Amino acid sequence: MEGCGVKCMKFLLFIFNFIIALCGLGLIVTGCLIHFGLANWIPIQEVAAVLQNEFLRSAVYMIIGAGALVFLIAICGCLGAILENRCLLVLYFLFLLIIFAAQLAAGILAAIYSNEITSFLDKEGKDFLEMDYGNKTAAADEASKLATKGWDVIQQTLECCGVDGQGDYANNPNVQGLYPDSCCMEQVEDPDTGMMVCAPGRDAYADGCKDSLENLIVQYSTIIGASAVGVACFELFCMLFAICICRNIGDDD
Repeated sequence: MEGCGVKCMKFLLFIFNFIIALCGLGLIVTGCLIHFGLANWIPIQEVAAVLQNEFLRSAVYMIIGAGALVFLIAICGCLGAILENRCLLVLYFLFLLIIFAAQLAAGILAAIYSNEITSFLDKEGKDFLEMDYGNKTAAADEASKLATKGWDVIQQTLECCGVDGQGDYANNPNVQGLYPDSCCMEQVEDPDTGMMVCAPGRDAYADGCKDSLENLIVQYSTIIGASAVGVACFELFCMLFAICICRNIGDDD
């Protein structure tokens, strides 16, 4: 007959796994919000194109995939605890250990990457706006076109212009005038081309996008890192409880 301590561990393991299952669903929702954008948030694909970073581009899919996997593993843990099935608990522990390590790594990478944004914008970002922004020739690669689209979305959404201001476009041969249309405070549709252009007599945003974009990246990184580390803490407790229950099953046998 199992002791009170084992019953408590089984109950706590079940409760923690229920919470982890909810956290898994939360990770899926968080990934979708980051992917599609929310309010003044910008879809992460646009930000990744601007920063030319594949890790950031794939991070949202990693979050959604991790959320789905965490949910399934939590269900496995609940069944293992209820049925006292050693095989399920061992598999649960191993999969949870892998997810635990991956989530900690994701949290650390998110924190490290957020600190590199300033140097990238000051150098590669300004170089792109000065030379390659708006390049629609056949020689322009797909990454350049995506980055141009991303800058347009960022400038309109964050109501800013360039990295430090309008002057970043001064020497760009692909920009007609002092700045692109996406820097304008108000845009209208060109009846001939169907594209959005500056409204007559309207000024451009004076502030650069660096501070706003850095803050946005910090928000994304904080959400990714905090979600990963927070769920990992619950997983650590679950792994400990799973080990204890497995040992108890062995003793009963």
